[in-house]
Amino acid sequence: MEKLVERKRQILDGKHGREGDRLRPIRLRQGVIQAAVLDVLAAASGSLGVGEIQLQVEKRVGRSVSRHTVTSFLSVACRAGAPVVVRTGRGRYKLARRAYGCVGLR
Repeated sequence: MEKLVERKRQILDGKHGREGDRLRPIRLRQGVIQAAVLDVLAAASGSLGVGEIQLQVEKRVGRSVSRHTVTSFLSVACRAGAPVVVRTGRGRYKLARRAYGCVGLR
């Protein structure tokens, strides 16, 4: 029972295994994936497919990312009042020209 209580305390403290190891947060901060998508599109020389965007976003954030999250953001970004993303074909997107100077990319 003591081992179980100690393990629970380690988990709640964010420690596991060796001393000092930290668990990754379950969720990313709000806007991290969206910012990564915009960064990926800004670095691209042309339009990219959703799969390519998702892979590059996963590399940037260091963990797997839901395809639905990426496609949802792209869809919303295309339909915004002043769209920052342009749909160039079925499943292909690029950063809007006017977004290059005004989007706060990291």
